[in-house]
Amino acid sequence: SAAPPSASGRAVVAGANQVGFELLRRLRRPGSNVFFSPASIAATLGLAHAGARGGTAKQLEKLLRLRGRAEAAAGWGELLATLGTTATKQLELRIANAVWSRKGRSPLLPEYAKRVASTFQARVDRLDFAEPAGAARIINAFVAERTRGMLDGIIDPGALDQAALLVLTNAVYFKAAW
Repeated sequence: SAAPPSASGRAVVAGANQVGFELLRRLRRPGSNVFFSPASIAATLGLAHAGARGGTAKQLEKLLRLRGRAEAAAGWGELLATLGTTATKQLELRIANAVWSRKGRSPLLPEYAKRVASTFQARVDRLDFAEPAGAARIINAFVAERTRGMLDGIIDPGALDQAALLVLTNAVYFKAAW
């Protein structure tokens, strides 16, 4: 039996739920279906928050209903570690978090790279965005491997232009008997 979540874990889940409910209110259209993953969106915002400073960090904390970087790191670390140990014969969950920075520019701060690799179990890598087809191929191959080939085109090379400095990716593979 899993231990009950800590206050930080509950805060991260509550923030992800709020983001999901707010997005659903904005995205839903009468007579249509909407499918998205609030946890994926919140995790990607969490990757950004892990490196944000000043006003940006405060805005992300407000959006995600968090009280600072320490609470966020503890909560996300706990949540992702718990989710990573849920595999059974009937259930498989794989998360593909990654931070891709532009090769040839200032590298990521080492503390940020370490934080996202440990807290978010994220791949941290540098890519040559000046060669968008090659960079997209690497990102898409990583996601395809982590999702057992179910997602093989998360990013189009056209999305990587000369202004791209950082790409955050999140994909989820979930297989279970219903």
